[in-house]
Amino acid sequence: MNQIGLRKRSNWKKLLYQNQPFPDNYVDESFLSQLKRNETVRPYKYWELVNDFSLILFHLTNLTLVILIFVSIYRFDWDSTYIVTSSSTISLIGYVLWELRLNSTNSKVLKIKSFTLVIFMFLLLSPVLKSLTRSTSSDSIWSISVILSIFNLMFHDYAINVHTPFYKPILSTNLSLSNALVLASRLNSTWQVFCFILFAIQSNTLLPLFDFSLRRYSPKLHYLLFTCLTLVVEYLMVHLTNLNAFLLWSSIQIFILLILPGYFLFLQRYKNELSGPWDIAKPIIRS
Repeated sequence: MNQIGLRKRSNWKKLLYQNQPFPDNYVDESFLSQLKRNETVRPYKYWELVNDFSLILFHLTNLTLVILIFVSIYRFDWDSTYIVTSSSTISLIGYVLWELRLNSTNSKVLKIKSFTLVIFMFLLLSPVLKSLTRSTSSDSIWSISVILSIFNLMFHDYAINVHTPFYKPILSTNLSLSNALVLASRLNSTWQVFCFILFAIQSNTLLPLFDFSLRRYSPKLHYLLFTCLTLVVEYLMVHLTNLNAFLLWSSIQIFILLILPGYFLFLQRYKNELSGPWDIAKPIIRS
């Protein structure tokens, strides 16, 4: 019996569990009529992409800040006490202003106790951390720091969706702390080691969490924080590096913030996602 006769006798259904009088290689005329193109592709807007890519630049700027602070202490002998006092004061002000919105006194006390314990622990371990890489050459230390920073950028949880209930960038936090410990082992005194590690914790651990909370509360405050962080890094770039490094950093900022979103939007034209009757059926469960 040919296919025309089969169609007259019975209508073909896309059901594997049902016996139908059709050969295994039978293709119904309506098969391709159900073809859909780019059904799940989300249309993007340029400024929305700029907002998303700004999170990458924010994290990169944060990492660069820690490296520049290390350079200022290690090479230019800046006062580490002044640096960590300034950062701790800013952190304390930000924490107080943010916690005024909450009423959980027990949570505040627990956070303060935990942070105080961490500070005390690093203060005791500073002599050990200073001699951690004594037998390692400085070139190896710089290479390890670069590798850790690259992995940090690759595996950091940028939390584009601010409606997630929890935000714990555990992997990138561990990489940041490892990078700080490696760099701190090159400093001259245990006090400098302690101050630098404390600053790195405030910058690479507390600041991303604070920024995530700001983005959930008010995107404008995030942009204000981003602008302040950028200005601080620009200031350090001018005073600690040469003109070529400053121009390179400015080019990277423009490339990430303005050019990459446009390139990503351009690539969306070539996205060709097909969905049709061959896709796996998703069962509809009615409660």
